[in-house]
Amino acid sequence: MAEAENEKDVKKGSKLKWIVIATVVVVLGAGGFVGYRFLTQQGNAAALEEAPEETLPPEKKIVVPLQSYIVNLMEPLGASGRYLKINLSLAVAEEEDQQRINDNKTQISDALLLHLSSRSAQELMTAEGKIELKKALMLKMNQAIGAGVIEDVYFTEFVIQ
Repeated sequence: MAEAENEKDVKKGSKLKWIVIATVVVVLGAGGFVGYRFLTQQGNAAALEEAPEETLPPEKKIVVPLQSYIVNLMEPLGASGRYLKINLSLAVAEEEDQQRINDNKTQISDALLLHLSSRSAQELMTAEGKIELKKALMLKMNQAIGAGVIEDVYFTEFVIQ
């Protein structure tokens, strides 16, 4: 008889144990859901606050095309000669800057040819090499005609052979 009572106590204890576990799981799940909803709504509210009411169009730049240049690239001894054909355009902010470029095309060509002929084909093959070349050309040309005139350099043709 004592065994029968012991068995009933064990059954009650295991049922109670499962009820407690189920309750904890439901409470944790509900808490997780509420937390998730709170965080996503808060993120959406922050994104709405950060978004400007009016988006201004980007500042219009004047693009000045230059002539095409063909230069011999610097190569190691014994390597066959390679050349670069490049066409580029320059972005400036004002009409006066455009006129300044047109008036100083000789100085710009000189700066371009000297810098391009000192580069190797291997340097210019990668995207990083081209980006670095853009920055260097902009610096050289701005030094030749006056700092800050040229705001950006665009490659319209870039062929290495």
